[in-house]
Amino acid sequence: MKRRYIPCLLIPAFLLTSCRLLQIFNKRSSGNQNSSNKENDVPAFQVSLGSTFPKVRLSQSSFFDETVNSITEKELPPFQEYTYEYFDSVYSFEAIDNENTSSLMGAVASDDDTIQSLNFYKCTFFIKNASNIVLDYDLRINITDLKKSVEGASVDDVVRFGLFEEGSLTVWAKKSKTPHLDELGQNDYREAISVSTEDATSVYPFQGYAEMFESERVIATRNRIHLESEETIKYTALIWVEGFDPDSMNSPSPKNSSMKFGITINDYEAK
Repeated sequence: MKRRYIPCLLIPAFLLTSCRLLQIFNKRSSGNQNSSNKENDVPAFQVSLGSTFPKVRLSQSSFFDETVNSITEKELPPFQEYTYEYFDSVYSFEAIDNENTSSLMGAVASDDDTIQSLNFYKCTFFIKNASNIVLDYDLRINITDLKKSVEGASVDDVVRFGLFEEGSLTVWAKKSKTPHLDELGQNDYREAISVSTEDATSVYPFQGYAEMFESERVIATRNRIHLESEETIKYTALIWVEGFDPDSMNSPSPKNSSMKFGITINDYEAK
């Protein structure tokens, strides 16, 4: 697998360059940050409650000993290419979907333990109905900022966004440029999660197809219905750059391409 680096572009972002590390950011923050530069106001990754008066609570602890309006990564270290096959052999999904493991557990460090880059980023969080009524809520995964490459592939072509919901993982990817035929002989534009059926081997087997992004700026919308009072739902977001992306396997690394992510939860009384 050809390795690429995806550093940040002077702002919290994912930027692909040609096999070299340009700059590293490793600042973490929570809550709201003020900046004279509007572009800098957009975090690299954020989970937030979107309702004006939310009845759900957000926490990174299942005990809800600390609740917040947002979980924010203002800036992140650069990303390297990774692949889905490594998760169960190098990092178990059980460890990733775990509140007691670090969001930066996929970090690559130097000899002095300085973080150089990330193989993947993960964020575990919990939603709890803190009201005495039954609630529904929408969880929307957004691309909050996207800068495409002038030529060739862009980072959104190769990124994978996964979400564990109560232990069940769904993976999304951008619509494939080259469709495959489904069981009915119709064109199916879902991208392979990792290696394609044609390139699969015993070492790197075919892992199925990802769900397609809803649009250029919306990855997915999840609708949760009938969340009972005091009921808690566990989530883990998982982001990586797929090194075996079928549409980009033989293409040069994208340049000057970046993207940022946000998850917004809006609750409302159940119908």
